[in-house]
Amino acid sequence: TNPSLWFILILPLVYGVITFLIVTSLYFYFLFNYQVEILEYYIISYWWISYPTILFIEIIEIISTVLLITFCCFNTTSSRIRNRVFTKKKFYRLVNLPHPSLTRFYLFSFCRLILLILTLPINAIPFVGSTIYFILNGYLFTFDKLSYYLQRKGLSFKHQIKFSLPFFFSYCLFGILSLMLLTIPFFNIMVPYINTISSSFLIMELEYSFKVDEFIRKSINNKEERELELIKEEGRIESSKTKIV
Repeated sequence: TNPSLWFILILPLVYGVITFLIVTSLYFYFLFNYQVEILEYYIISYWWISYPTILFIEIIEIISTVLLITFCCFNTTSSRIRNRVFTKKKFYRLVNLPHPSLTRFYLFSFCRLILLILTLPINAIPFVGSTIYFILNGYLFTFDKLSYYLQRKGLSFKHQIKFSLPFFFSYCLFGILSLMLLTIPFFNIMVPYINTISSSFLIMELEYSFKVDEFIRKSINNKEERELELIKEEGRIESSKTKIV
């Protein structure tokens, strides 16, 4: 229903396809034979072992590179998708929030993606491994989706963790459902956009219920007021000491 968003939606996929073609060509043309020679010379002298090993490594490298480029591109466009959702639902105050630095946001998102890949082996443990995997990555997934919004509301990384703990179950449930949708073949191409829009509705729910504003008032502003009172008290003590002298 928003043709102006179609180009934004397609752009990360286009970047992913272009990156795949370029990286695959470069890796196999320049690196494959060179890596096979190194492996055969220093580690394995059998070609029937070295070739499949390097092929597997090359595939991992290609997938990681494509995911990284697509991921960075999608994170850049996701804020525009959210703002369009906020505008359509007349949540203009969310659109007009100040934009913080993206460095920490990208760093955490990238670390979450790496953790998602590194924790895949624990699924080999029946039931327990899969449960731990989905709970951990589900929580981090939702934390990542809400992080940019909470940064725009003025919450530091430490305060974001403190804010999320009372809603730990909700964070996990939202993230687990989103990750499970990513496992559906072909449909998972559109899932990142669906997750971005659904996280936008989650943000609007938090904003509408004033939960974040209440947290800021209780946890941050009260702390700042107490620190200000302590500074004033210390100033009064120092001034009284000066008068006594």
